[in-house]
Amino acid sequence: MTVKESMKYYFLLPGRDLVNGLLFLHDDGGCMKVSDYITEGGVGEIYVEYNGEEEEQGEIDSGSDFEDELDELMNIGSEEEPDAVITAEDCSAEVNDNVNATEQTGTAGEIIEHIFVPDVGGAITQVINSPLKQNVRVDYPTQSSQVLNVSQPCQAAQDISSSVAKVAENGSDSEDSEDYEYVPHTDDSGEESEVVEMRKHARKFRKKMGDFKMWADADATGAVPIDLVANVEEVVEDMEFESSDEDYSYDEDEDGNMVRRKSQFVRFNPDSDIPHFSLGMVFKSKKQLTRAMKRYGLATKRSISFLKSEEARVRAKCDWPGCPWMLYAAKTSRCSRFQIITFEDEHQCAQNRDNKLVTTKVIAKRYEHFILANPLWKIDSMKAIVMKDMFVDVSISKCKAAKKLVLDQLMSGMKSEYNKVFDYQLELLRSNPGSTVAVCLDPKEKEENIFQQFYVCFNAMKQGFKAGCRKVIGLDGCFFKGACQGELLAAIGRDANNQMYPVAWAVVEKETNESWAWFIGLLIKDLDINDQGAGWVFISDKQKGLINSMRDYLPKVEHRMCARHIYANWRKKHKDHQLQKRFWAIAKSANREDFNYNKAKLAQLTPEGAKDIMKTDPKHWARAFFPKGANCESGDNNPCESFNNAIIEARFHPIISQQEKIRKKLMVRVQEQKTKSEKWNGIICPNIFKKIKANIKRTQFLEVLWNGKDGFEVKHLNSRGRRYTVNLEKWTCSCGSFQLAGLPCCHAICAIYKSGRKVEDFIDKCYYIDTFKKKYEHCLQPVEGEESWPMSQNPRPVAPGYIAMPGARKKNNDRKREEGEAPKGKKLSKHGIQITCGSCGGQGHNKTSCKKKGDNAKKRKSYLGKRGRKVRETEQAQTDASTSKAAAARASGPTRSQVAARSQSAARSQAAPSQVAASSQATTSRFIPPRSSSTTNNDVPRGSTTA
Repeated sequence: MTVKESMKYYFLLPGRDLVNGLLFLHDDGGCMKVSDYITEGGVGEIYVEYNGEEEEQGEIDSGSDFEDELDELMNIGSEEEPDAVITAEDCSAEVNDNVNATEQTGTAGEIIEHIFVPDVGGAITQVINSPLKQNVRVDYPTQSSQVLNVSQPCQAAQDISSSVAKVAENGSDSEDSEDYEYVPHTDDSGEESEVVEMRKHARKFRKKMGDFKMWADADATGAVPIDLVANVEEVVEDMEFESSDEDYSYDEDEDGNMVRRKSQFVRFNPDSDIPHFSLGMVFKSKKQLTRAMKRYGLATKRSISFLKSEEARVRAKCDWPGCPWMLYAAKTSRCSRFQIITFEDEHQCAQNRDNKLVTTKVIAKRYEHFILANPLWKIDSMKAIVMKDMFVDVSISKCKAAKKLVLDQLMSGMKSEYNKVFDYQLELLRSNPGSTVAVCLDPKEKEENIFQQFYVCFNAMKQGFKAGCRKVIGLDGCFFKGACQGELLAAIGRDANNQMYPVAWAVVEKETNESWAWFIGLLIKDLDINDQGAGWVFISDKQKGLINSMRDYLPKVEHRMCARHIYANWRKKHKDHQLQKRFWAIAKSANREDFNYNKAKLAQLTPEGAKDIMKTDPKHWARAFFPKGANCESGDNNPCESFNNAIIEARFHPIISQQEKIRKKLMVRVQEQKTKSEKWNGIICPNIFKKIKANIKRTQFLEVLWNGKDGFEVKHLNSRGRRYTVNLEKWTCSCGSFQLAGLPCCHAICAIYKSGRKVEDFIDKCYYIDTFKKKYEHCLQPVEGEESWPMSQNPRPVAPGYIAMPGARKKNNDRKREEGEAPKGKKLSKHGIQITCGSCGGQGHNKTSCKKKGDNAKKRKSYLGKRGRKVRETEQAQTDASTSKAAAARASGPTRSQVAARSQSAARSQAAPSQVAASSQATTSRFIPPRSSSTTNNDVPRGSTTA
């Protein structure tokens, strides 16, 4: 054989195996040791390690792949570090020290040899001392180890690496001096992610099999542990193998290690930021090639179009006119994968703003994390970001579609949360005892267990409301924003600072009489509402289902309607901006006199508007008609609107994620309000104190007279000189605001200052800071993670299907044309045409909505008998029978009727043309058009008439 300097030689000690018996022949000392073992006429086994050298022409395909083996050895154990790693230099030093010590203190004539024994995973974790033959001359080198074992990755890798470095220094002309598989702009080994994953699974599988073998050696008669078997099966199932006939497939060597077949073509690196192509480069599949070209177009901001994209070939070209860039790849006989055959890597173009590669899916994938983090990301902002990052002017519809794609994909994958609703219910009841959590399934579909409703009222919020909140509840509903459909009903109270205080909420399919009745019934029980709601105030929008539920369950409750919604409906007809101030002056009038006065002022501007404003009973929205004693003068439902806006992000998520976001937000809010109240000074809450300061400021335009006891007369110095009376003992004012809100109005404050008293003494205690603190003393308790939830014995609900949500119908945006105006387009509209049914002949409907479909089914299909169509087998049999019967009749001669018919036709042929026309019209009253020349007699079905 041809000996080269880069080769390595090993001697197998007699009686040893390849695992622990190879002796590295590095210098003369190793050769002298070989001579001690080999007697005259004996044979020694020498093993040679090839480092990728080229042999003769006939020995090129010897199967050796040094570069691949080097990658294999360098990568083994990179994922899981062994317990102990011994390098070649450390091992050599340790061996030399031990040898020297043995020569000084050991027994005479006995040399101790150190054998490195690898464990199951291939790492050297122990050294075995074994006696050798006496009078053996040993001279170990200082730069290499005694034993080189292929299964010892650390030692073998360093020895091979040192050899490679030596070859490079000597200027060897081997294959290693030129790396054909080098891919620039990357730090990895150039291998695909599938290869790395495959090696990872292979190491994991060998480790599990080694553990199983160790167990079998220790106790072969015992039962196999179930966790060990399950882990091994899991590893086997997760492993992915490529086909053996592919260019990058793997083989197994003698030691059971996976060795990749060497490739003679440049491979594509999928991990590079900007894909690079070269002539002859191979790809795993057509999909990888097309993806790489699309990534290249997006990275370089150039539009690439695929001119010819078939199963076995792909041709791509730059869209810029005149640009020569072109790539053609196909499957050829030289390679089992896609390979670049023609490549022109030259661009003579500029960056394209109209890049067709920026599709909806590309935008969705690029900005997925932005959309998920901020579902309310505006489309205009999204369009600007795409223009800045990708240099593409995309349309608004494409941005909307990308955003919808991300949200729909997220929500559709999270519909499985509905299966865990009962488990979540048990966890809420366990962590927050005393709470009310109700789950309802659709009673119409009992067997399918379809989720329908979910109600939550935490015990902390329930107790906080009862601690001092006013008996004022706001009710409202809002739609979901994500892929899941439904509505969220909420009951919101008001704390001492006039802020929202969530009490209870529920997820329902839609706002109906049944859903509102179910929600109101649970709310009555949680808040202990007695006497049919006497003394309670409920504020809501103008929901029809809620009005019916109030009438049935709480007939004595004061039901107010949000004045903002009343005005929104009224403004659709009366759009003048000056009328807005008149409306709110009427709504905020606290007494009947001011109400009538402001209504008359509105009637001067628009009599029709003053009449329309009374279509809704003013007792639901005007302060002048509100009962006294509730300490709430508000006629709007702003706390509910604030709650809906606060949970708008949670409304994008399905049931459990949504409820968790609401619970967390509420838990944080209670803590923040409690902490904030500790810093307040004084007696009254800040928002209430602002109202008092505003009323105090108005007193500079008032004049007060006092009778010396309880009577006060207050007059306005401006405007129309209104005059009101105040009684401080009864906490009343003729303007109505004092007794309605529980706060002194500007007239009462004048009387208080006149009598020398304090304003704080005439403020209801429901506005005190102490009352505010009592509400927020009750905190929500934390909830465990999903893995710790108790398992419910109830059936697993499924997500509800599509639900048609209520809403306004789409309007026709076409402008109504004036009388005599030309129609739009080139075709006259069908407006005004009377429709005739093609089935029954009736007027005013078509055959789609015809009620006589069943009776006229034969008539509607009768046209099929007049045209050439494919007949059925039964019809074909009838036709064949009639044809054979006619043929038999012709064979037997003409019948008597046929003879008479022939004589009549001959007589008609001799008659005048006018007589023929008259006779033909007399024969039939239906005009039968002639058939086209392309129709043959064979196409005419039985029973049809031919002219």
